[in-house]
Amino acid sequence: DLNKEEIDHLILITSLVELVKHYCSAKKIGTYLTDEEVDYYYDWNGLMYFLYEYERERCHKETKKRPAYEWEDIKKMGREESIEHILPKQIYTETADLTNLTYWTTRFDEKSHGKNECRLGNLTLTTSNSKLGRKPFDLKKQIYANSKFQIERDMTNFQDWTEKEIGERERLLVEFAK
Repeated sequence: DLNKEEIDHLILITSLVELVKHYCSAKKIGTYLTDEEVDYYYDWNGLMYFLYEYERERCHKETKKRPAYEWEDIKKMGREESIEHILPKQIYTETADLTNLTYWTTRFDEKSHGKNECRLGNLTLTTSNSKLGRKPFDLKKQIYANSKFQIERDMTNFQDWTEKEIGERERLLVEFAK
């Protein structure tokens, strides 16, 4: 019994880690997170927490500090306000503002837009979702640069936002998950 200290804590932790590795190997994680059949990561129940843990990792690496927001704060924000689709969800609609959308429609036809808009690499935490909307990437980067989220500030390292960059960012997220 752990409470009575009859089980060594380190043995218990080691056993748990081995069970996780057995049932959810790094290969399985990588396959799941890049599976083209899973086309809507935005609906994944664990998305916000996954991105929060990535935020914690990036903050530790870059600043040696804790994230600006705790997990409880992010949960209160809710998915709609806290998850940004860098490539906007809707760029081919009749009511779309074509001025802002030219950036996106020259980089993504309807098919590639559908394939990429909800990929894991296209999603990030934000507190500025309503400000970002369908703005071109260069304008979004100006907002990202002042974000309290490290993973959003990291977006300024990309010069452009195409399928290639979405794939690069997705690889970073998968490596973190492994």
